[in-house]
Amino acid sequence: MRNSCSHGSFGLRNLNPPEHYLWLACGRRGEVLTGALFLTRATQQRYLYRGSDRRFEGTVMALQRFLNLPKEEKDKVLGIAKKQFAQYGYDQMSLNFFLKELGISKGQFYYWFEDKADLFLTIIKEGLDLLHERLIDHGMPTSKSVFWDHLGEERAIAEKLWQEKGLVEIGRMISQQITPLNPINQRLDEYVLPLKSRDLSVLELGRGWGIVRTDIGLNTLYELVESVQRAFYSVIGGLYFKNPPELEDYETIQAMLDQTIRSLLEHKDRESGKGLENRH
Repeated sequence: MRNSCSHGSFGLRNLNPPEHYLWLACGRRGEVLTGALFLTRATQQRYLYRGSDRRFEGTVMALQRFLNLPKEEKDKVLGIAKKQFAQYGYDQMSLNFFLKELGISKGQFYYWFEDKADLFLTIIKEGLDLLHERLIDHGMPTSKSVFWDHLGEERAIAEKLWQEKGLVEIGRMISQQITPLNPINQRLDEYVLPLKSRDLSVLELGRGWGIVRTDIGLNTLYELVESVQRAFYSVIGGLYFKNPPELEDYETIQAMLDQTIRSLLEHKDRESGKGLENRH
């Protein structure tokens, strides 16, 4: 006899070990869907769906139904979400208030997104994908004589994009509220991979020209630079929203960041302590 169930029903059963659960749900045609749910001690979630064409781990991106909307409608949804995430932070951002301002029902929201995390990650990924496109258009450094200026130009491209897309305050909020163990942070790391791969290629190019240090692994160099930039933008972001610095002051601070990053990356002459390009 064929198994059947009521569409929309859902069950959860604890297994052994206690972090493992079995879920059962009913599909649209009355078929039984089963899968596993795993919760680590750090409350990181992983899902595996079987019995349908949907398979994912962790938090997922927007459903294709949302991605197929006209650009104007997508921009309106994400624009309101950006403002509310920036104003209230991730945890305090109210989905009900968001729906009220947008003028849609919960049913419509869940037709487009899985949950609030899905909406938030869609905003971030859109910005990261666009940044990657702009950096690709900008190109790679063409010679060692322009290498350091090229790095500064890329940072300027990123800053301009964050401001254009209203992501400056959201980036600051992420650094303050999203902890390293948060599943959202793990998904953000995945979204950054194309940018990271490109940055590593730029550093490798600098090594080939003999101007980027070789005594530290590329990944370590990358993480050092990222840490410095995060600290810098956390401070400058706080100043910007409290009392925006004068243009001259901001350019001076930018020059300090450029010098700091260069001092971390530049290959030094062990005898003189100077950069190789400064040797006579």
